Amino acid sequence: MALKMYRWGIMGVIILMAIGCSLGGNDGLAAASGGPLPVITEDPSAPPAADLGAPSAGVRIYREERYGSSLSDLNYYYTYLYSSAGLFVREKHYDAAGNRIYLINYGYDSANRLNYIGNFNGALVRQSYSNLYWYNGRLTYRFNYDATGSLTSFDIFSYNSSGKLTAKTHYSSSGSVVSTTTYEYNTYGRLSRMRLDQSSGTYDYRYYYYSDGRLYAMTVVGPRVDYIYYYEYSSGTEVHGYVYNSTGTVEQNILYKYTSGDGNYDPLDPLSVFTL
Repeated sequence: MALKMYRWGIMGVIILMAIGCSLGGNDGLAAASGGPLPVITEDPSAPPAADLGAPSAGVRIYREERYGSSLSDLNYYYTYLYSSAGLFVREKHYDAAGNRIYLINYGYDSANRLNYIGNFNGALVRQSYSNLYWYNGRLTYRFNYDATGSLTSFDIFSYNSSGKLTAKTHYSSSGSVVSTTTYEYNTYGRLSRMRLDQSSGTYDYRYYYYSDGRLYAMTVVGPRVDYIYYYEYSSGTEVHGYVYNSTGTVEQNILYKYTSGDGNYDPLDPLSVFTL
């Protein structure tokens, strides 16, 4: 299957050649959709509006609300939309007054593999986008572009023999390493640690779980950052996150709202579209 090229320039050609050599050809790579688009009101790579909405079965997060130190202090919120097939296709970000700040659309290939992410401002003008490629069932490459189609950066994903994501290396358009994120797992195969190394410093994330596998807490330590996130499953369709600073004070409250079930959704999955 041939890869499509969109205004990559010389560096893009070099990267494309490197991919072909490292994979022994292009077989197995999912061709990307998209390319530079004009100013539009909706992204054509996403399903039509009539197809959006929560699917009838399965647990799906549909809203995330971010508050200050109390639930009376809403700062901003996100809404998440799905196709009728259950694919996550759209994320919208609003301020506390309900004004849309930005929108992200997600597109998929014929095998339902994520292969496009489009970032739009509040006026629905595309600001940047990414094309993603898969090999042997694993996300392997992500190329990031500005609104004109010029390559701005790219990511390469690495896996262990069990198929678990172990590293994501983020490169500049010229091929210099900008950051490296590594992932570790506990004996049950759940994410236990994520470490982000970049020029500004290192951020270390640790994850802790209840015996039933639900996320219990996350700690974040880095330059000028020292937080503990606690997650409380107070109802079947809502999860309450508390963000404590180093003095033990709650700085932020987060409400995750789900369509049904026990809210057993892990928003920290390193292969989730929420964290790519």
